[in-house]
This record gives sequence, structure tokens and C-alpha cells, in this order.
Amino acid sequence: NTSGGVTLAANTSVGATLTLTSGIVATGSSTLIVSGTTAGSLSGGSSTSYINGKLQRGIGSSGSAQTFAFPSGSGTTYAPISVAIPASSVTTPGTLTASTTSGNHGNIGTSLISPAQDVNRYWTLTAATLVLGTYTPTFAWGTSGATNGTLTTSSLLVKKWVSPNWTAPSTSSTYAAGPPPN
Repeated sequence: NTSGGVTLAANTSVGATLTLTSGIVATGSSTLIVSGTTAGSLSGGSSTSYINGKLQRGIGSSGSAQTFAFPSGSGTTYAPISVAIPASSVTTPGTLTASTTSGNHGNIGTSLISPAQDVNRYWTLTAATLVLGTYTPTFAWGTSGATNGTLTTSSLLVKKWVSPNWTAPSTSSTYAAGPPPN
């Protein structure tokens, strides 16, 4: 933790726990890996302390409900993700890698999402060996210049891109959106 931030030159693993208190970790083309497999393996995260790039978290099968924080952002915008996983939803432990990108997705034109009324950013979640039943992701975005048009969170929708198609989330998952907490 340093107020000046740090830039990773290669994939970097953190043991059991990572605490973010000050400074932005820029990963570039690398990934910051938190190997601890419980929600408590990572704490902190704010508009002045987040991961600018890819963050990978270990997800274990604890048997109890957990919410995994991904204090992510891009550039100067903090846009975290959290993933709530109900008890016994993890059928195969693995990893989940998250990042956020400012601007519209390159294929937004085929998504039914209006580029004139969106949050002007997208999030990427990638699982490796991880098999989940249900889960609830929550996406947040900055309030300064991060939206196009006049939005209400109740009018937003989430779409999933798996080339070459957009799909709607399954009805077993719910989604929430809004400005990030401080």
C-alpha cells in the first residue's frame, strides 16, 4: 500500500490475504492473484485504492454464503464488482478473474443495450475450473462522466457476451447496479 500506487511487471500472487488501504495497483497486461479462497481473503478498496486491471480470486467451497469483493477500476474510475455466492453453490472450486473497461463494449450494437443510455463501461468475469450454481453479481460505476443519457438503475439490464452472441442472465441470478460505495 502506497499512495503513489504500484505497477505490476508480471503476474503477481498474494498469499492468503490482501488488504488495500492506499494507492492504485495497475496490472497492465498482468494479473494480481489472491490465492486465499474465502471472501475475507481481500479487504479494502475505495476510489483511492483499487486494482486497475485484472484481479483473480480463489473461490473455495465453504458451505456457507459468501460475497467476494473485486475492488476494480479502470483509469481514474473506481468501478467495483462483488459476487455473492449462496451456501453450497460452489460445486467445483476454482478461480474467478474480474476487470472493468471504460467505454462501450465493441459489440454493443447487437446487445439490445442502448449506447445512448448505458453506464459507458463493461465488466469481464472469467472463471477457471470454477463451477457455480447460482450467484449474484453487483456492478458499480463512478458518478463523474461514467453514464450516457439519463439513467435509473431500475431501467438498466445486464447482458452476457459469449462470442458471437449476447445472452440474458439466467433467471436464477439477480443483478444490481449503482455508484460505488466510498
